[in-house]
Amino acid sequence: MLRRSIIAAVLAAVLATVLAAGRAEAQPHSNEPCGDRDLQGVWELTAIRADEPGVQAFYAQHPVEYMRFKPGGDYIYVAMNNRLPNLAAVNASLDRADRGDGVSYIARFVDSGVLMIFRNGQPFQGFTCTMTDPNTMVWGPFPGNPNLYRRHKRVR
Repeated sequence: MLRRSIIAAVLAAVLATVLAAGRAEAQPHSNEPCGDRDLQGVWELTAIRADEPGVQAFYAQHPVEYMRFKPGGDYIYVAMNNRLPNLAAVNASLDRADRGDGVSYIARFVDSGVLMIFRNGQPFQGFTCTMTDPNTMVWGPFPGNPNLYRRHKRVR
């Protein structure tokens, strides 16, 4: 009986250790600054809080936003009312927006974790950028700008 209790206790301890290790691996990375490779791909906005006038009202009207970053910094985004069903539909929507807006956007890191969006070659918007894990990107306020928090998830 004592032997079964010891075996059960040891198994419980091993199981607790294995579960704890699994939880530790699943924890997000500590907010690492974004880099060019992190940005590449398609992202969906999952949360936004902004003190800039009009931003909250805009996203109340158009709560879904997708953005795409290509190698070299090419950037495009589109906001809408309904989520799209898959990555192909998102890319098609972004392609239409890119062809139709008559504007060129480029994303560049101007410092570690400081992202600047250029519109037609001119600085347009700036953000601090961190990766909480490989599929979650958080933008914060650019120094001197209104308070901002944007969270994005990678679209697969």
